[in-house]
Amino acid sequence: MQQTSVTRAGRYLVLGLALVSACALLACTDEAGERRDVRTTVPVTRGLITALQGQVITIPNGAIFSAEIGNNPVILLFNPANNFPRNTNTTTTFSLTRTDAVATGTVNFGSCDFAISEAGLGLQIGQTVAFPTCLIRVSADDVEVGGIPASGVITLVLMNAVDTVTSTPLTASVGIRTNGLLRINNVDTSLNTNALAPAGTSSP
Repeated sequence: MQQTSVTRAGRYLVLGLALVSACALLACTDEAGERRDVRTTVPVTRGLITALQGQVITIPNGAIFSAEIGNNPVILLFNPANNFPRNTNTTTTFSLTRTDAVATGTVNFGSCDFAISEAGLGLQIGQTVAFPTCLIRVSADDVEVGGIPASGVITLVLMNAVDTVTSTPLTASVGIRTNGLLRINNVDTSLNTNALAPAGTSSP
């Protein structure tokens, strides 16, 4: 009887060690329930731009697009996807508006290259306004890993060799999947938040 009990205990120990080893090999990092403060930036991609489509984005200094606009605000709108499946294309359409003037075209991602197809605001058909650095800045407090998204703030940052412009803030839902991936307006990003500090410990 004693030998049977020892044998059974040994089997349980081996099984337990096997499970621990499997978890280590598979990088088990489920942090569900933990809360994190999010202060980060993520590059704009064709997939991520879905998080901004349909939102009114105010660019405070329109001169970064056209000297004719001057240091005046301009409205940037990324149009809904329609014929641009999120995961298979690198472009989407946009409009740039000030008062009753408008320019439209397509945006190519990698960088944000705005190619003009309808002239306006001093921008000509065939002209491209390029921003080699194109980011979304994200800020949200107390976001639960694997939980309901929290209300946060995002801004669009456009940078070229001459200038940098940041849009006025937009309210957004900010979530974290159980594997740590950041979500903005229910759209997955490539950023893993597992390296972020727990809520209440990050710098403001």
